[in-house]
Amino acid sequence: MSKLSIDFETASRVDLRKVDASRYASDPSTRVLCLAYTFDQEPVRSIIKPTQHDIEHLLSKATSIHAWNASFERAILRHKYAVMPTSFVCSMQRAMYAGFPASLDKAAYAMHAPISKDAAGTKLMLKMCKPRKDGTFWHDDPTVGPMMLVDLAAYCKKDVEVERTLSEKLPYLPTTEEKLSTLDEVVNQRGIGLDIPLIKRLMQIAEEETLNLNARCAQVTNGLVTWPGTQTARLLDFFKSRGFELDCVDKEAITELLDNNIPDLDIPDDVLEVASIRKRVAKSSTGKLKKMLECAESDDRVRGTMRYYGAHTGRWAGKLIQPQNMPSRDPMVKTAHEPIDWLLNDPHVDADGIRVLHGEPMHVVSACLRGCLVPTPGNAFLVFDFNQIEARVLAWLANQRDLLNIFGSGQDVYSEVAKQFGLSSRDAGKTVVLGLGYGMGAKRFVDYAKNYNVYLDVYEAQSIVTEWRAVNDYITLLWRQLDTAARTVVKFPGQSPLNVQGLKLRMEPIIGWVPTTKPGSTGTLTIELPSGNRKLHYHNPRIVPDTQGRDGLVFDGLDDKEQWVPIRTWGAKLTENVVQAIARDIMAEAAVRVEENFDNVGLVLSVHDELVFEINKGLFNTLPAAFKDRVGKVVVERPDWAPTLPVAAGGKIMKRYGK
Repeated sequence: MSKLSIDFETASRVDLRKVDASRYASDPSTRVLCLAYTFDQEPVRSIIKPTQHDIEHLLSKATSIHAWNASFERAILRHKYAVMPTSFVCSMQRAMYAGFPASLDKAAYAMHAPISKDAAGTKLMLKMCKPRKDGTFWHDDPTVGPMMLVDLAAYCKKDVEVERTLSEKLPYLPTTEEKLSTLDEVVNQRGIGLDIPLIKRLMQIAEEETLNLNARCAQVTNGLVTWPGTQTARLLDFFKSRGFELDCVDKEAITELLDNNIPDLDIPDDVLEVASIRKRVAKSSTGKLKKMLECAESDDRVRGTMRYYGAHTGRWAGKLIQPQNMPSRDPMVKTAHEPIDWLLNDPHVDADGIRVLHGEPMHVVSACLRGCLVPTPGNAFLVFDFNQIEARVLAWLANQRDLLNIFGSGQDVYSEVAKQFGLSSRDAGKTVVLGLGYGMGAKRFVDYAKNYNVYLDVYEAQSIVTEWRAVNDYITLLWRQLDTAARTVVKFPGQSPLNVQGLKLRMEPIIGWVPTTKPGSTGTLTIELPSGNRKLHYHNPRIVPDTQGRDGLVFDGLDDKEQWVPIRTWGAKLTENVVQAIARDIMAEAAVRVEENFDNVGLVLSVHDELVFEINKGLFNTLPAAFKDRVGKVVVERPDWAPTLPVAAGGKIMKRYGK
């Protein structure tokens, strides 16, 4: 009985880049072309077109099964061979936990591995995994197919060699993370329901309104711009002809143009109208609706929407339909449920009808997107939103007593902060609480506040920043303490761990292979979180002067474009990392507790600070409020490692997801 490492290569008429592994593997057109495998340190072998007997023989000899992105191998085994082994270990998740890329080739590069993926083999795989232009597949070609399968098997063997090599160096998930990894697999297989009739009706409205807007744009621009959603060059030419030379027509540029509509600028009406049309047709709503239909399986559910450890701090990220990126409540649409009910009950409703009763059709479609997510008929969603979770964790970690007292008394912290700083609205207080806790300066705060429709000049912003830092001295102290501790352990790696408010910072041996060309440190800075169950990883940290000659902390990590590059960090940024990581642990442990305590309550989604559970109708039909409160008590239980953290969450029972 041994450790089995495996990898499949497949072909299908379904594009794996656009759907979940379950949807892909279950499609009748999907075929397994080859399998590469090895037991422990044995030579890697391959099987072309493995049979049921081949699979069962391999699994019978395995104590554990290791794969990179194991959810794919699970799906293939489940749908193509009707076996569901439970002893899977996902090497990709181990890499992500350790702060490395999810991509196998990028992880090998980041770890300075002595072996890498076969670039030529990758091209072959991409060629063979999809149909040719005539609809046939390369592997079925009697002339070249057999040799191509041999070459593909060699490529697959190389992948297994790389996976095994990295696996030997990667840390295993801590016990709590193993439990969460298991829950992640369960949630992604459980999936979440889609209201297919609603999706199709919304697409009709969006497509009809797009044609209306295209026609109006063509009229206003005298035929120059006929498709404002795609004709970016023509849009730029139109704005330039009217005296507005824009660099681009993305969401930010168009929003800025519309927001600057003040008398002093005297923006012509046609410019404003074309900008408004561009903003409406460029909404992502139609794309998301199409994605929902594309990803829906035969039971009208979409699976694989959550990505374990999708961020450096450990939070789940979204995949496929990207529920994390669905728009929040649109102030131009009072409630999404009224147009949803109307659309579903009256097949004759068109875009003009929507406009008369509910507002601009594109805004209505956008507002209804969340409502496309539904439970199994007869069931309901139970949604818990953790109230100001990051602000609470930050105040608790820094021991900022005045903020903790506000949270402890049940007051609304955003309103209280607005009063404290003489601001005009709760939203203004919200921008202060959310924006300034991680060291944001005045200029950035001006831009950040605009997201909440709070408009400040740089002098007002600087006054607020200065006063906030003076009042929240324990939080600013935490920034400095983390900055000093991180620099110290990097400069003197042999010393004992430094403790900052329950966070343990230390230098550990490098994960991977010692780089021969990298300057500075060859270790890994880790920050152990208060739970004691996991760490944040910062690879190859070193002290490097910035452009102004000031020493700063730099490490190798993933940027926003998923590239492995040097990243500069500092105390306030490290504070943001650990606060978000602790908030994630609070939410993740709550999700696990609910799953363990309630048989018919299952997590289906995590969106920002929300946990979305699907509940069996028999559990809430008679006393829904009482049942919600029972689950809510489990959700807000304080963990043993944070007995004084003021956790709070509001719960709602919903027939469809919404805000």
